Amino acid sequence: MILGEKLNNFDNNFIQIEKNTVKKETKNLALYFVTTITLYVVLFFFLFFLVWYTAFVTTHSFYRVNGASMKPTLNYSVSDGDQNASTDGVYVDRWKEPEIFDIIVSKRVNENVIKRLMAVEGDYITIAKAVGNDGLEHFYFFRIPAGQTLSDEQARMEETGENGYVIRDVADWDSVGKTYSLTVNVGGDDKTHLYEDGTNSGVSGFFTAFLSEFDANEFDNNYYVSTEGLVYVRVPQGKVFYMGDNRGHSTDCRFYGFVDKEKIVGRVELVVQDFNFFNRILLVAKYYFGEVTEFFAR
Repeated sequence: MILGEKLNNFDNNFIQIEKNTVKKETKNLALYFVTTITLYVVLFFFLFFLVWYTAFVTTHSFYRVNGASMKPTLNYSVSDGDQNASTDGVYVDRWKEPEIFDIIVSKRVNENVIKRLMAVEGDYITIAKAVGNDGLEHFYFFRIPAGQTLSDEQARMEETGENGYVIRDVADWDSVGKTYSLTVNVGGDDKTHLYEDGTNSGVSGFFTAFLSEFDANEFDNNYYVSTEGLVYVRVPQGKVFYMGDNRGHSTDCRFYGFVDKEKIVGRVELVVQDFNFFNRILLVAKYYFGEVTEFFAR
């Protein structure tokens, strides 16, 4: 009888110990699986992002904005005399073909410049004064796309958001730009227009670079004269024309002529405002997330 009681007590204690052990081991095993799965998931996304980021930096280049030529679209602190002001940077897609009005990076001698693509080969362009919606004369960029026939009014670019961008204060451009007049005879009537040229610093501009040698008696494929007497110049094959959004303070194609298309590095894909390393990584991550979301939404 005593032996039986001891055996029963032993069995109960043994079973109790086994229950605690199993419960503890089950918790440890569950924690192990959760931790392992979490680590694998984190590792997967990290490697996936690393591969994607590697591909991104392989096809994109980063450039810091220097100078005030693209204000207010792109900012540069030193130009404002305020070291605490934001300085922007851009990621350029070197593979995508730039389109009209895209911001681009182009090689220029020993530097890279950031401007806005305004015209490509075959387009007819000019920069002249015209009466705006406010009843005052302002400089306007006129563009007739290759293969199209537009009136001057249709060709005039209202650069206040209509084309997806805004140039810096029009009055600022007016105040620094010089004008030259050009008179042509159209249908027996003399037509005179004022064309943008240079700045207060004396640097030559659109008229000097493109229209100063125009001879109204020798019409050819290099020029087009509208019914209102506005003279356009044709962008040659393999060339492009670009300007800065800060027209009154931008050294661009108006001053050194058309640029070879092959000198374009690529189109700006991302703008990093007030850039630093953290902001760059964060923006790329957001861009990546948007691309992935768009891919799975198809």
